[in-house]
Amino acid sequence: MPPGAATVSVLGSGLPAELLLRVVARFVLATTHVAVCAPAGPADATVTRRVVDEFDLSGISLAVTPRVDEAAFGANLIVIVDSRATDLRIEWIAKGAVLVNASGWDLPGPVVGSASRVYVDNLRLIGDNLHRHFIRAHLAPRRTPPASCRDEPRSLSISGDLGGLLLGGPLARPDPEEVVLVEVLGAGTLSSSLGNQLARAAQRLGLGEQIG
Repeated sequence: MPPGAATVSVLGSGLPAELLLRVVARFVLATTHVAVCAPAGPADATVTRRVVDEFDLSGISLAVTPRVDEAAFGANLIVIVDSRATDLRIEWIAKGAVLVNASGWDLPGPVVGSASRVYVDNLRLIGDNLHRHFIRAHLAPRRTPPASCRDEPRSLSISGDLGGLLLGGPLARPDPEEVVLVEVLGAGTLSSSLGNQLARAAQRLGLGEQIG
């Protein structure tokens, strides 16, 4: 865990977002603040009384906003669980942030391209998700651009899965200020067990450095 407290952003509505909020309250150590953007339905359908009680017991402050940029600002762990909250921009993402995309939809290309490494929850699910842009980029033939084209976007490569990461796989990133992306291919089977795995993986990834 890097020095400083963890700040978390949860972008999503309903039961999946509620579940992840409860996981954060219980398992993401050193969390001091969580911001929630619930783009669909009333906020209290996501930030339920049970969630509020668990955050009170954990001593974690909780804020709710209708804007993705406000919820993501300064967070070093951003979890997206709603396709209506995938419109992220690079300038909203803190240095060293860990992004977890459990929406089942692609994030904007510049956001994916800004990640130093990309993980998935289960490598065996790659073949079932060939419609995802980042997987097609991962499977595309590798080529080394000539020296005169150094500004050309690099090929995207999936670094591994959560299981390998949690079992002591290679370090997540060479630079603590770089962004790491975790893509949840089994988003349709989101569970408390997977949520716990995501929390543990985020801790192993370091949760990034707080800025500001």
